[in-house]
This record gives sequence, structure tokens and C-alpha cells, in this order.
Amino acid sequence: MNMSVHIDGTATAADQPDAKPPVVSIVNVCKTYAKGSLAALTDISFQIAPGEFIVILGPSGAGKSTLLRCINRLALPTKGRIYLNGREVTDARRDLRKARQEIGMVFQQFNLVMRLSVMMNVLCGRLSYRSNWRSLFYSFTREDRAIALECLEMVALGHKAFQRADTLSGGEQQRVAIARALTQRPKVILADEPVASLDPKIARQVLHYLRDVSRRLGISVIVTSIKLILRENMPSALSDSRRGRWSLTVPLRR
Repeated sequence: MNMSVHIDGTATAADQPDAKPPVVSIVNVCKTYAKGSLAALTDISFQIAPGEFIVILGPSGAGKSTLLRCINRLALPTKGRIYLNGREVTDARRDLRKARQEIGMVFQQFNLVMRLSVMMNVLCGRLSYRSNWRSLFYSFTREDRAIALECLEMVALGHKAFQRADTLSGGEQQRVAIARALTQRPKVILADEPVASLDPKIARQVLHYLRDVSRRLGISVIVTSIKLILRENMPSALSDSRRGRWSLTVPLRR
């Protein structure tokens, strides 16, 4: 079954002739494992417009993370096509680095280098813009550092730029991960279970920052979660996924 996303009862860009072209287009995507015996995704199709914030809600094993991994090409779909800003990236190899520049990723476990400073962790989001030797020696430009500090200020952590990452709380570490994604200057951010390991109060704060940068910068955001807390806190589309099929799409209340 296909998934069509609606925002507050309004159709997505695909149904609006005057709307901007979609940032991400998923066309009949399938993903199977174990030589085709296990289907993680089954015929998924939808589009994400610029600045759209959507939540994919479903139980563990429903294929939410697999979908995000297919979008940023950490996994290759078994069938179907994926477009980023109108450019097909389904099997992109030469342009994979460029494609990933436009896709920020926020993981459940933060994926920070704990012995490095907050600033250095955020600067890692600029590595795809630098040559291999600069990346090897963490050699960043003044522009890179200014962008990193600006992104830290967006998540209210500019004052902790030079602390070690392991001195921060879980919520602060996830905000560092958001800032790292923002330094890429992405068109879309994929947040895979970003609040799964946080308590409800901190989870709301992290979601607030994600929603805020989406509004302020016009970045599209896709959040996956199993937490029902998102029903009450995200004024956007909610899609319920079961067994690799998206069976329900409803607008969330404001």
C-alpha cells in the first residue's frame, strides 16, 4: 500500500501545481532481506516538500529505519526509485558524496566522539566539503568554524562549544548531533528515533529544536519513532507503519 503524506489536511506538493518541487521523492520502493524471504519495505511511495516536517510512527521492525537508510544510501533498495531534488540517487555512486551533503542524519545513539570537544564533533558535519587530507587531520577553515558555532547557537549550546562531549547530558548530546547535521547545510534531515533514549521532558525539548530549525531554515525533516509522545507535540503529518506498509496517514492537531 502506498503512503501519501498530508499536512494539516492539505495535499503535498505532488498535488499542488504551484508548489515547489519535492526535496525527496520515493517511488515504489521495496527492500527485502534473506534472499527475498523477509520484506522490510513493500511498495512505498511519497514525497516531501521543502520545509515539511513529518513523523513516521510505528513499532520496532516496521521498516522505519530501513526507509531512512535507503534515502541516504546506507542501504540499497531492492526495487523502486529515490530522487533528491529531482535527481535520482537510487544507485548513485559517483555522486554519492555530493548527495549525502544534502542529507543530514540524526541517530538514536548520538554517534558523537566523546573524547572530542563539542565544536570538533559539530565540525565533522563539514568533512564532506573538505579534501581527504584535511579530513584526516581535522583541518577546518574559519568559515567552517563560524558555521559550526552558528549551528550550536541554534540549539542553544554555543556556550559549551569547547567542552568535551562526554560532559554533556543525553539531551545536550542529541542537540550537538542536530547541530552537526545542520553544518552540512542539508536540504533534508533524517532523524532516526532521535528521542528513544530520552525521558519525556528532554524528548520534547529535542523535538522542539528539530521543529524550530525546520521552520527557520526551511529544511525538510523526517522523524521516525515508536513513541506516542509525538502525537501530542508535532504539528505535522503522522504516518503509521506496520510490516513495511504505511496504512494510515492523518494530520496532527496543533
